[in-house]
Amino acid sequence: MATANTLAAILNGAKQIETTFLGIGERAGNAPIEEIITILTKKQIESTEFTLPDVYKTSINISKILDFQISENKPIIGENIFKHESGIHQDGTKKNINMYQYLVPSDLGLKNSQVVQFPISNISSKKILHNKFKSIVNTEEIDENISFYKLVNKFSPEVAPEDTVDLLQIIKRRSKDGNFK
Repeated sequence: MATANTLAAILNGAKQIETTFLGIGERAGNAPIEEIITILTKKQIESTEFTLPDVYKTSINISKILDFQISENKPIIGENIFKHESGIHQDGTKKNINMYQYLVPSDLGLKNSQVVQFPISNISSKKILHNKFKSIVNTEEIDENISFYKLVNKFSPEVAPEDTVDLLQIIKRRSKDGNFK
């Protein structure tokens, strides 16, 4: 509500607003400055002496100085703001950085290669999964390993493709030896 109320105040003529960096401030209820500056800048509502790169760098520096952990899913400054797990999003973002992102790394003074993430998961595209498994198993084992990875990853999202390859080999070996029931 603080962000919405602050924007409403600006749109209705407020000349001063109260915001916080990382929620640190005198009391609860103040708007996050990174959200306000982003909206004002991207929607071209109001000019401000703050720039998005300045606000981003300041937020990161404050978190380091105070040893304050920023939530990875925090809008604007969180680590995951440029993370794409879905195969469609990964493909689209590779083709056009603006496709699924309101904010792009350059808005924050960052390079795409520094922050855009395409993690492998059970919702990654067939092409991405195929390329990943091509580097760790024989060609004839790729499809079987992808299917097994997707199954395991649904229940254990942190599991790496390499781990499921090893696990599948153990299961196959034990079932062949009769030690798997």
